[in-house]
Amino acid sequence: MTVANIVEFINEASKKIMQLLMRPPKLIILLIITALIGAFIGLDVQQYFSLAHFQEWVGANSLFASLLYFVFYTFLAALSIPGAVAVTLVGGAVFGFWWGLILVSFASSIGALLAFLLSRTLFRAWVEEKFSAYIAV
Repeated sequence: MTVANIVEFINEASKKIMQLLMRPPKLIILLIITALIGAFIGLDVQQYFSLAHFQEWVGANSLFASLLYFVFYTFLAALSIPGAVAVTLVGGAVFGFWWGLILVSFASSIGALLAFLLSRTLFRAWVEEKFSAYIAV
């Protein structure tokens, strides 16, 4: 392979990448993400995403914040969305060890129950079809 072939390959690859990136939906998504990042930095929104700010807000709205966190964590666990470890640590940092422990324990248990019930009822046919070779009836 010569240098000319490598350069030609790189040019063709970059043209294909630019064609993919310049499709309207992808370009719009790229522009939206860029605008959101610019707004986040330009409007100084990062000050509201500090641990001190969250703790202050939780102190002022403890019941609502606990309920919101509980529902969010239950939803996270029920749909098996990755990130439970980070959300657990945030709960401990924001609510304190004991209250965070209580919230996480009950929310994760209820979320696991909901995940079981979803798989048992709504996704039963799909699971039986997908894993029929492994299921003994």
